[in-house]
Amino acid sequence: MRVVRTLAELPGALAAARAEAASAFGDPTVFCEPYLATGRHIEVQLLADRYGTVWAVGERECSIQRRHQKVLEEAPSPLVERLPGMREELYRASRRAAQAVGYVGAGTVEFLADDSGRFFFLEMNTRLQVEHPVTECTTGLDLVRWQLRIAEGARLPAEPPARDGHAIEVRLYAEDPAAGWQPQSGTLHRVRVPGVAAEFGNPGGPGIRLDSGVVDGSEIGIHYDPMLAKVISWGPSRREAAAMLLRALARAELHGPRTNRELLVRVLRHPAFLAGTPTPPSSTGTARNCWNRRRTRRTPDGCPRSRPPWPRLPGGGAGPGCSADCRPAGAMSPRSRSAPATWGPIRCRVARSRAGPSTASRPRVGPSRSATGSPRTACSPTATTEWSWSRPGRGGWCSTSTASGAASPWPATGSWSRSTRRSARCG
Repeated sequence: MRVVRTLAELPGALAAARAEAASAFGDPTVFCEPYLATGRHIEVQLLADRYGTVWAVGERECSIQRRHQKVLEEAPSPLVERLPGMREELYRASRRAAQAVGYVGAGTVEFLADDSGRFFFLEMNTRLQVEHPVTECTTGLDLVRWQLRIAEGARLPAEPPARDGHAIEVRLYAEDPAAGWQPQSGTLHRVRVPGVAAEFGNPGGPGIRLDSGVVDGSEIGIHYDPMLAKVISWGPSRREAAAMLLRALARAELHGPRTNRELLVRVLRHPAFLAGTPTPPSSTGTARNCWNRRRTRRTPDGCPRSRPPWPRLPGGGAGPGCSADCRPAGAMSPRSRSAPATWGPIRCRVARSRAGPSTASRPRVGPSRSATGSPRTACSPTATTEWSWSRPGRGGWCSTSTASGAASPWPATGSWSRSTRRSARCG
């Protein structure tokens, strides 16, 4: 796939795409479609019987993804709810796609849409999707049961049931978002989600549904997808469903491999998500926090490129840039609405870790046996050095005015300080 932004780029991109297609598939045919830099992933759930009845039983939005895979899905779509007439157009296009091929069974038609309501066909999945529970919760249907009934020859009623309320699903993965979403393995010692009203079925009212294949003591291996569970909430409104799901995840007991639970909690708390306008990914693939005097802002690069040079670490090392933890020491939290009357020193932390000796030569830390009497594996000591830049003054660490490219003035006064934290990790 090639993104073409100017007409002059088209011949080269077309030739490269054709060469790749011929090499990979033996067919150089390619096609062109509009590129949506901030597209929204919208899909429509279908049920179609062999007698010509095709139901469009609700749309879902799956715009929050990582590595091109969905991690949060909801029904109905906030975008579709906001734009009059968009739902009817989506339903009409989805039914026509199914009727064109004589489709029978449960299926999902996926689209990419922009904020104005234009949408473009992506693909049709001829099966139930992972996220089908949010449609079940908002329609009361058992899609799995209907899929089997249609295969047996059952006839759908003339009209699908009406939608009710809002449902949100998150995918709880054994993975480490801070390490490039690396899958995790090991023993899941404890897993409990509070407030579960139903498992693999609709809660029958406001509540939490849990679809999970793991229990206390389950072994998370390396040969399959690392998803542990789907946690779904249903509420009369989107705000209520999000708050319910947030509480359940924040209070869940998950002891064992690292999970993406904290990421999901932060998404559910984020103002952009709660407003129904998820922040699009930046051009660099990262978003860094910069503090100004009034509130936290996210910019594609963290700070304007025209910013003054960052101070150098003692010995000539590079300064932290905006990727460090930059904030007025003790001044305010992300939820503060205004700046304090006076500001303390601005502290920017840069952490550098140094691992201890190798496994073959490092000493054991602590007793050689655990409390249960089993041999304790060797421990790796780690020393983390934290450099802090302190300087007085008002204003933020960097400018948030990316449109003009202006940067905050960098004061001449300031100094570095160093602290070292020692710890050990045992296998």
